[in-house]
Amino acid sequence: MPEPEAIRLAQGGNAAALEFIYRLHSRRVYNLCVRMVGNSGEAEGLTQDIFLHVFRKIHTFRGEAAFSTWLHRLAINIVVVRLCKTAPRSLRQLSLFSESSAGAAHLVRATVFDSCRSIEQS
Repeated sequence: MPEPEAIRLAQGGNAAALEFIYRLHSRRVYNLCVRMVGNSGEAEGLTQDIFLHVFRKIHTFRGEAAFSTWLHRLAINIVVVRLCKTAPRSLRQLSLFSESSAGAAHLVRATVFDSCRSIEQS
């Protein structure tokens, strides 16, 4: 089944289409979670949480960007919120400065730190 058709069917509540989307994207989402949290067990739980959100929110996907882009942004947002809730403030600050200013891991940590600060202030 082509992905656009699966998305359309999933938006209508089709369980087979939702399963197709999960099978198509779950490995990529899991790998993103592992990179962000550094723990495979936690990444598995996050992947499940992300797809629960996808199944609840797929009707909001408008197709203005690729589905994979929408899913990636949703996944990052969910992981960041989880990190903000679970990581002590001092640990978030420490991880921000534990690596050189170059590299994706540093940028992710900087984004998490900035996002946590925004969440704490609201």
